[in-house]
Amino acid sequence: MGTYLNEWSREFEGAAGARYKVGAVDTWDMTEEELPGTFEGKFRIDLPNKQYMLLRLTKVEA
Repeated sequence: MGTYLNEWSREFEGAAGARYKVGAVDTWDMTEEELPGTFEGKFRIDLPNKQYMLLRLTKVEA
């Protein structure tokens, strides 16, 4: 589902007709920040310039 574009960004292609919320999790500090809005189709997420980050994609129910 995800493609590495460079060290600090990822590209995703979701299921047809699906929308996603995205949270950026800092696994070192154990914090999570939800990105504004929802994403669908093919989308790119730019990460903070910080190591040990995880992206949590959650499918939004219609």
